Parts: sequence; C-alpha cells; structure tokens
Amino acid sequence: MRQHPPPFPFTLVELTFALALAGFLSVVFVVFVNSSRNLNERLSDEYQAFLVLDNTLELLAARPDNSREAIGAVFLDELKRSPGGATGRLRPSTAHADGAVTLAVHGQKDKTLAEVTLRCGR
Repeated sequence: MRQHPPPFPFTLVELTFALALAGFLSVVFVVFVNSSRNLNERLSDEYQAFLVLDNTLELLAARPDNSREAIGAVFLDELKRSPGGATGRLRPSTAHADGAVTLAVHGQKDKTLAEVTLRCGR
C-alpha cells in the first residue's frame, strides 16, 4: 500500500496573514517606543526648565540687588549650570517692559517650556 506524506498543516494564505500581522505589530511597537522616548525627552526638558526658574527665584530672594541686569545675570548663570543649558537643548530669553522682567526657557523648535515675570527695582 502506498503511503501519502502528511498534509502541510498551514495554507499559504494563513502563513501570509500571520507574517503580515507580525509585521504590523512590530511596526506599532517601534512607533510606540519612539513616541515614548520623545515624550520622555520633552518632559525632561520641561522639568529642567522649571528647575532653572525655581533656582533663579531662590537665588534672587536671597539677594539685595534685584535690578534687571542682576536678574538676567542670575538667570543665565543658572541656565548654563543646568544639564539642558550645558548641552544646548534649553535656550533662555529675557524681556524688559514697564519695570518688569520676563524670564523664559525655550526648548526645541522655540517652544516655551517655562516662563515667569518679575517686578524689578530698576
């Protein structure tokens, strides 16, 4: 009696579908990992920006001279000492108007991450 080989357990359509599904899931996973990495970088930049402004406010509270120049100098010094400022990921900006100084920290694509407006003596 002649023996027939056992039939292949999966059809070509089933294998193609399984490979397409595996490819789709791997693409979705890569996109998820990449977006979570971008979110982590953005949150880290925002945290550093708030930390710079917080440290600047603490230093200014302890100083008797809070002129516009002193405020700007303390702010720039704090930003240079921060990890984001040292790597160039964070950029400062100061604006003077009507006896007030606005300190802002910008991230990538000039997005404002943190900002504070202070009244100054001169």
